[in-house]
Amino acid sequence: MFDVEKLYDDACHLALHGCGCSYELYVQKLTKEIDRKAHHLPSDQATALKAYAEQKGDYAPEALDHRYDGCCAHGIDYGCCPAGCEVLDAGEWDSEEDDAVRDLHQDLMAEFEAEEEQTRLAEIASRDAHALDRLDALRGRMSS
Repeated sequence: MFDVEKLYDDACHLALHGCGCSYELYVQKLTKEIDRKAHHLPSDQATALKAYAEQKGDYAPEALDHRYDGCCAHGIDYGCCPAGCEVLDAGEWDSEEDDAVRDLHQDLMAEFEAEEEQTRLAEIASRDAHALDRLDALRGRMSS
């Protein structure tokens, strides 16, 4: 049984984990989760889920491509992020602690980019599977 509200609530619950009280990061995580769930649904149900999420107000596909000036990838001001995100010039990394912060920042950015790549690949796989299913249906009709 398809329950749009339950799918949306599940996505909200997953998006809350790890958002660090950042609304911007929550919106990005929720949007990714809604898109991920929609890719596993038939097109009419995916459209219904996205429409429901847009109606609720926190689903924003345009937020995935947006970076806020002065903010890290988590949507938090540089220097205030609990993950240690901070913008420093190459010459400003002068202690072992700064090296650890830089390494953590680089790891976080790499993880964020890998997550975006996984989402992109999942979208491609879903689109390809849908196209192959349609081809199989057409072949079945032609052979009957």
